[in-house]
Order: sequence, then structure tokens, then C-alpha cells
Amino acid sequence: NKLADVTAQATRVRGEQGVALEFLASEFVPALKCQFPGVDVENKTFLEIGEMLWGPPGLGFVHRTDFLGHASAVDPSDGMAGVSLAAAIGMKQPRLVGSTNLFVSWTWQYTVGGLVQALLDYARRNGLTPGSTFLWLCFFTNNQRIWRPRAQNGVEVFATNVKRIGKMVCVLDTFDDALYFRRLWTL
Repeated sequence: NKLADVTAQATRVRGEQGVALEFLASEFVPALKCQFPGVDVENKTFLEIGEMLWGPPGLGFVHRTDFLGHASAVDPSDGMAGVSLAAAIGMKQPRLVGSTNLFVSWTWQYTVGGLVQALLDYARRNGLTPGSTFLWLCFFTNNQRIWRPRAQNGVEVFATNVKRIGKMVCVLDTFDDALYFRRLWTL
């Protein structure tokens, strides 16, 4: 049963499955460009991409687009349409999601191109392989249908995942006056 397979995959991905750095490096930007033709997605912030996908923060989950099929897939936990991007990626390309082995602490104010390049540089310097480095990035791992209206306890979710994964990288946009240190919380 295809629906049973899809919902089982969404359950596995929820919170414990990360997106492969390989997906970010090779497929994320082309998929965004296909979804939003003519938009310079590499220079858009994740805040801007989030609004393009889900509408303004605080207004709930607006189905602006079904990027990678995430908005139409049914979440098995509540039977409603809308799963995390990680779950949607896993449904189409299971090899691009896996047990999270690196928690990424960052801010949605970073550009797509900047974050991807920073993570690739980190992987290269630390001998990590993009195909086996599975990232816990809230943008991809959290189900934004649930998060957008702030229906989850962020501190508990983040703390649980940092502890479970046991390895974290903090991404700074610049060394001096980094956006990372001016946000609501810093891990």
C-alpha cells in the first residue's frame, strides 16, 4: 500500500531523520529554482524562502506551494496534510535522509547559498562525506505546519535533539557582529 509506505516514512523521519548534506549541496537549490523560476534563491534568506513556501510567520501554515510534495503528504500522527521537508525528501529519495549525526545551530536570516557553503566547508575541513552527513536543520526537520503557529515547545524539542545527536556545529555568518548572537536563542 503506497499510502501506508508514505506515512511510515513520515513517522520515521519525524525528528530523528536528518537531511543529507548531499541534498543541500546538489538538489535543494535546483529544486527551489524549478519551484520559483527567475528568483535568485541562493541569495534569499531562509526567512524569505519560508514565506514563499508557507506564508508569513505567525499566520499558521499557508499552503503557498507543495514544494517536494510536503504540503500534500499526510502526517500519520494527526491525519492532516503537511509533513516536514525532510519527510517529503525521504518519500521521494530515501537515501537523502538518515539518522541525524550533526545538529546545526544557525538562524533563518542566513542566505541559502551562504549556509550551504558554510556546511560544505565544515564537512570538507572535518573529513565528513556529504552523502553520509545527515543534518538536523529545523527548516527541514520540523513540520512547519505544526511549527508555524508555534504549537510545539521549541526549547524541549531542540534540547532533546542536541542531546540525542551528541554533535553540533554553530554556523556564523561573520566573525564580527554575527547574526547568530543577535537572535532569540543561541545554543
